[in-house]
Amino acid sequence: MASDTRPAEFEARARLLGQKVRHRHNELRWTEQRLVDATGLSRRYVQLLLNNRGSNTDKSAPPNPTIDVIYRLAKALEIDPLYLVDFTRDVESFPVPKN
Repeated sequence: MASDTRPAEFEARARLLGQKVRHRHNELRWTEQRLVDATGLSRRYVQLLLNNRGSNTDKSAPPNPTIDVIYRLAKALEIDPLYLVDFTRDVESFPVPKN
C-alpha cells in the first residue's frame, strides 16, 4: 500500500507504537543490543523502531512492523502485544521485573 493511500491516522498510530516500544526499552534500561538479542531482530531494524522510523531511505516514514515483530517485541519487553496496537492507550509505564 503506497503511503499516500494510507488512512490519515496511520502515521500517528504507527508513531505511537514506536513510542511505546522506546519507552519500555528505556524503562528496562536495556541497550539496543539486548533488545536485538531478545527479539532476534536485526540491529538496524531495532534502531529504526527505537528512533520511530520505518525506513532507511524515507526518514519521515513511521515504523510499520509485522504481527510477528509486534509479538517478538511484546514478549521480549514483557508487555501485552495488544498494548502495542491499542491506539486508545497512550504510553504507559509497567513494573520492571527484578532480575
